[in-house]
Amino acid sequence: MNHPTFAIISAVYNVARFLPEYFASLDAQTYPHERLRIVLVDDGSTDGARDLCERWAAVTDLEVQVLHQENAGQGAARNAGLDLVADAEEVDWLTFVDPDDFLADDYFEQLGSFAVAYPSAVMLSGHQTDYYEDDPSRPDRHPLRFRYEGGDQLVDIERFPRFFQLGLAAAAVRREPFAQWGLRFDARIRPNFEDGHLIARYLLREERTFVGFVSSAVYWYRRRADGTSTLQGSVTDCRKYTDVVEYGYLDVLREARRCKGQVPEWLQTEIVYELAWIFRSEDAMFGGTASLDGATTERFHALVAECREYLDDHVIESFAHISLPSTAREAILHGYRSEPWRWDGVYIHFRDADSDLVKIMYHYTGEAPVEEIRIRGRSVSPRYAKIRNFTYLRRPLIHERILWVSTKGDLSIRLDGQNVPLVTAWPKYPQYTVRPPQLLRSRPASPRGSSLTMEKSRAPRSSRKPGVADSRLERAERLARSTPIRKLFQGAWVLMDRRNNANDNAEHLFRYLRKHRRDVNAWFVVEKDSKDWRRLRRDGYKRLIAYGSLLWMALCLNGERIVSSHADKYVFHPFDVPGGWKWSFTFLQHGVTKDDLSRWLNAKDIDLIVTTTEAEHASIVGDGSGYKFSPREVVMVGMPRFDRLAALARSVDTGTDRRTLMVMPTWRQYLSGGSGVVRVDTEALRNFRDSEFVTRWRELISSPRLREAAARTGLEIVLMAHPNLEPFLEAFEIPEEVGCVTYGESDVQQVIADAALIVTDYSSIAFDAAFVGRPVIYYQFDRDRVFGGGHTVRPGYFHYGDHGFGPVTRELDEAIEAVVHQIDAGPILQQPYGTRAEEVFTLPRSGASERVVNAIERIGYRESRKELERPVPTPEAPSIAFDQ
Repeated sequence: MNHPTFAIISAVYNVARFLPEYFASLDAQTYPHERLRIVLVDDGSTDGARDLCERWAAVTDLEVQVLHQENAGQGAARNAGLDLVADAEEVDWLTFVDPDDFLADDYFEQLGSFAVAYPSAVMLSGHQTDYYEDDPSRPDRHPLRFRYEGGDQLVDIERFPRFFQLGLAAAAVRREPFAQWGLRFDARIRPNFEDGHLIARYLLREERTFVGFVSSAVYWYRRRADGTSTLQGSVTDCRKYTDVVEYGYLDVLREARRCKGQVPEWLQTEIVYELAWIFRSEDAMFGGTASLDGATTERFHALVAECREYLDDHVIESFAHISLPSTAREAILHGYRSEPWRWDGVYIHFRDADSDLVKIMYHYTGEAPVEEIRIRGRSVSPRYAKIRNFTYLRRPLIHERILWVSTKGDLSIRLDGQNVPLVTAWPKYPQYTVRPPQLLRSRPASPRGSSLTMEKSRAPRSSRKPGVADSRLERAERLARSTPIRKLFQGAWVLMDRRNNANDNAEHLFRYLRKHRRDVNAWFVVEKDSKDWRRLRRDGYKRLIAYGSLLWMALCLNGERIVSSHADKYVFHPFDVPGGWKWSFTFLQHGVTKDDLSRWLNAKDIDLIVTTTEAEHASIVGDGSGYKFSPREVVMVGMPRFDRLAALARSVDTGTDRRTLMVMPTWRQYLSGGSGVVRVDTEALRNFRDSEFVTRWRELISSPRLREAAARTGLEIVLMAHPNLEPFLEAFEIPEEVGCVTYGESDVQQVIADAALIVTDYSSIAFDAAFVGRPVIYYQFDRDRVFGGGHTVRPGYFHYGDHGFGPVTRELDEAIEAVVHQIDAGPILQQPYGTRAEEVFTLPRSGASERVVNAIERIGYRESRKELERPVPTPEAPSIAFDQ
């Protein structure tokens, strides 16, 4: 075989820990080593990578050249390598392997063999396969892996535009065009898409676009466990939304039109693929774009609007490379057009059989259509209505109109004077290309031949024994149907906070019910080995059911209402039951909602949400909010635990002095590496001890000035960390003079009531403190990281500087100064924070539990015809405080 020569150009920057594995994979190549030429461009590494490159070049039998330059970025480093080999006539192919990845031993053997077999190929695509450092056994889930499912194949991407290529690390291109046309990486395109941009410019100059997808050439793409790769960290880089779009996407779209007169469909699909990731991430529960400034997001939208002019509708409509929510697709398709758009019909979403109401909805852009709802031929107003915004990088691109209307009569609707159909299926986009597997699934058919059917063989008797879960459910169902249990749990209210602890709104509501509403069949659920179980038992409560027990399953099966301060699946969908759960779910909330939790809550079927403040209420139900909930599902009645908190505070304020300075840091998602799993071992403890998070809080509680001010006024400094932080308390190295309490062993409400001052960061516990007039200091040293995707939070209506209940600090000295100033001023809310607290908490200071019970009892309430047609007002949602 006439072996082609490959030049491998690798930009090396601070990847010393990965280089040995990369070099070993090159040394192990079964391809003739004299046909491989390696160029390593050290881009100003500071971790010893430079020396590793030099040492390997000296001992390997491969031809290796090492270049050194000041740090200029991956594109500039690769260009330096290109300048070295672009005119080297002995080189046939160029590839740009990333040095934190590694190759199968026969990688170049497979690429070389394919190149010889298919001389018309202008590009070779190796089989990029994800390698997860934290779990190497995890299968490859890359959305473009379908390109290799047919084995080694040559594809004309003009005919099959789904087969586009974005990366050059796992690909090879012919050298001659780079010498002829002077093609180079555009160093302005960072942090991603520099490969896609160069590939597009390369292919646009080729007469035929034959790409070899070489499944047998395996390239291992490293998914770093610490998330430090360029791609993994790109979501918070503002250049991804400006430079990449302008110099990357828009540039190649313009060049395609110049070169070809039109934009090839493979390039359009590639750009839609890139945009889809951005728009889809905005629909995710939590994202990193919250840290982007307004100028960046405005520039992004202006650039996308320009890109949109080059994209055909059918490419967006039929895009199927990744799962794209319908609203994200609508945003790309219609959100940048000047002319208004709406669905052709109105979707019937849900009928509430108990209250004679039906939920209907439609999507639109621009001004809201003029609605006319007719029941029994008469124009009526909806009982509840709302406009929900779908916001992408600060801009609402799609609006959803939600209407709850009466079912007592024939229903019709007109939009902008036109009758529109009422449909029961969610609108779908047309398909312009149908693949064979889709045809087989959608239109199954028997082959032609004899009509004589085969005799059915007798199905063998199943030898499978019932599973443990199945038999347990069956036992629970038998128990639930038994006369004593049905009588015991008939119409039950099932109340719980978390499964492993209590002392939150559900417990306080349970206590109220047992004291004031014995007619309600209320039961409280918590794990039997928890401290709260023992505490509630000591308090004399017998209506406790152990979470996970057989009796608990029987309670759930008979229960009519689940009421909880948490909205996790284990609360409202504790186990699978045939036919699904029919009980109503009341979400009491864990605290006042100040952040945007719409992505999380919208995925849940909640019958009632309890709110406490007017701004919180409007942020959820108001026109223009991102929540699906209307005034029908949300009531502003206050949290049950505030009843007791107010009573405790009054007792403390009329009795003993408040003598504690509480330091109450909350959890950060980034502390678990973004996995959400709290790992506790020696290494995790060491890393935690050295983290900025612990260092900053340790400095605060150990500050001599802080301790001197506290001692001077007789205050005790006490650390009370979030429950997730409790396994790591030793890492804080708490001084002897500083106390430490935990949520599991302390009465949190009593702690707040006794506090002279509370120092926290982002916790909603500041609302509890302000409710009873306890001063607050916010210490937010990691604000950019938290709002940049490091925590499960998106900015909501609440701005810490404009709406917070105390000064917001970012540096240690600033925080200590604020605390000392508050200590000297005494344990009172200073201005403007006192006024803010008075204006925020407008409900009566007591009676929240009673109001909550009344609201729960109205779930499914059957209203009169006049009531159903009397509109309930919808407030305007407050603006999102993007710039914290």
